Amino acid sequence: VKEADTIRRLIGYVPQERAIDRFLTGREHLLLLADLYHLPKNEALTRIASLLKLVDLEEHADRVAKGYSGGMKRKLDIACGLLPNPKALFLDEPTLGLDVQSRLNIWQYLRQLREQGMTIVMTTNYLDEADQLCDRIAIIDRGEIRAIGSPKDLKASLGGDGVWLTLGDPDPQVVETLSTALKALPFVRAIRPTSQGLDIRVDAPEKALPAILETTNRVGCRLDGIEYHRPRLDDVFVAHTGRSLKDQPPEPTT
Repeated sequence: VKEADTIRRLIGYVPQERAIDRFLTGREHLLLLADLYHLPKNEALTRIASLLKLVDLEEHADRVAKGYSGGMKRKLDIACGLLPNPKALFLDEPTLGLDVQSRLNIWQYLRQLREQGMTIVMTTNYLDEADQLCDRIAIIDRGEIRAIGSPKDLKASLGGDGVWLTLGDPDPQVVETLSTALKALPFVRAIRPTSQGLDIRVDAPEKALPAILETTNRVGCRLDGIEYHRPRLDDVFVAHTGRSLKDQPPEPTT
């Protein structure tokens, strides 16, 4: 990088785990970072006051961090990332491990930043989070980009609503017989075997669902469950990687 110092002034970074000093207050964390960024004192104080208000930590700014909840620590993380007033903000798993209310609050702050014109690049394993916050999504599997586009376009690429069948007898021959019978139905657009049954893409679900149930019964398959839903990013991920996020092994710890 030829202009590293310039780039550092233009970007903010919020890692998955920040080294927060439990004996410093929230305000002291920001003051320390302001010194490291060589911000003029008056500018630093103005920025810190603004950021504490943005992330709703004004009332807790002078409490030591060891008394902060997980959500409050994450808010402080984001305030630290925003301190240099970056043009682009990079976040690694911004809501990992947070309760529902804290997660929704973080979403609200990120939406505000986006509306103000800030570019936000984030990684997340929560596909609903990506759907809610991102204008453009890249699905990465084993280090390779498998698909990229807007949430709407990615879901539309699946071609139809989803019907998941959980079969009581996942014998390959039985599944193949059922798949062949279902493919003959006029409302079925695509079928993909899963570890528990079949993932079916359909048009006109009000007509397709009764036909699928009747065909399953006629073929003699024991049906343990059926689920219908509109296209989701979870389905996009499975379609491009062949497995769900839940099927992935945990990341090794170091």
